[in-house]
Order: sequence, then C-alpha cells, then structure tokens
Amino acid sequence: EIYPAITPIEHKIKLLLVMKGYKRDDIKFISDEIGHKEDDIRMLRIGNWHYIENEDISYVEKHCPVKIEYAKWYKQDCGWRFVYYFKTN
Repeated sequence: EIYPAITPIEHKIKLLLVMKGYKRDDIKFISDEIGHKEDDIRMLRIGNWHYIENEDISYVEKHCPVKIEYAKWYKQDCGWRFVYYFKTN
C-alpha cells in the first residue's frame, strides 16, 4: 500500500528531493511489506520505481537524520526497479 509523507522526517525528505529536481507527485512512501516493521524502517520510491542519484541520497542524509539504503531488482517487462529503505538515526 502506498502512503503519502506522514511524519516530519518524511515531509523533509520529500522537500529535499523536490529541491533536487524530483517531481513532488512521484515521491511515494510505502508501508513495510517484508518484516522490518519492528525496526521502524520505511520505504521510499520515486515514480515507477526509478533510481535516485547517489549524490541526492547523500544530500538527504546530510540534511536529515536518516540512513538510506536501496534494493533493486530486474523485471523483464519494466527493467530495473529501485526501492529505498530509510531509518532515522
């Protein structure tokens, strides 16, 4: 299930990514689907699972107390897909 930004940290991540040129409507925050709920890990995706540039991840981590990591997979009909997991420091 896809959610909008719901916490102050998520709103700040969204603002920082918009400042880096990402479209506001493409920034999605996703509920946890793989068992990290106890760890307070949330997921972020851009549009249809697009890549976020490393320098933009570093920019967000510099200005927001989060650590961001990503997972990627390949779908034959869509190409590479990326999801970003973040946890507050």
